[in-house]
Amino acid sequence: MELLARLHTLPGLVLVAGLAVLALMSGVMAVLDRPPMPSLDFARRVLLGIIVAEAAIGLVLTLRGAEPDEWIHWLYGGIIIAALLVPATLVTNGTPRSRSAAL
Repeated sequence: MELLARLHTLPGLVLVAGLAVLALMSGVMAVLDRPPMPSLDFARRVLLGIIVAEAAIGLVLTLRGAEPDEWIHWLYGGIIIAALLVPATLVTNGTPRSRSAAL
């Protein structure tokens, strides 16, 4: 179980840095009234994949009896996944600024 716990926690800093860069670049694109660059959408999908894998490992850890220490762990996990799914609904709808702002 030690290996699973490490796999669940190690990518945390990479994810935080990746999400910060994604938010910054998307904000710049929104200010410039441009649609998100394809590389930003690709980065969003990669980060979403990593987060879903992290959530799956966390669920396995929970099923094995290693509950998270705080309830908020469940809340922010769900919010992050939902927040990364929203821009996919705006790909064909909305203005370039709204798509970049959503991302």
